[in-house]
Amino acid sequence: MKDLLGSIDRIEGELAVIIFDQGGEFIIHTDYLPKGWHEGSIVKINITLDKAEEKKRLEEVKGLQDRLLKRTKEKNK
Repeated sequence: MKDLLGSIDRIEGELAVIIFDQGGEFIIHTDYLPKGWHEGSIVKINITLDKAEEKKRLEEVKGLQDRLLKRTKEKNK
């Protein structure tokens, strides 16, 4: 996947608004910006999938659903 290039357009409180060269914008907390940033800085963003984290979260949700279903069945006995 290509990197997204954009510029830090403005700061709104603790949020930075990044305008992408390809169109669109992205709002991110300034804590996540690299050191030395300023309005007008050019940033590069690469988005990747994290399949391991996705699987972990799906398993967590499934576990919660199973516990809730079990609790509901026990309550309705």
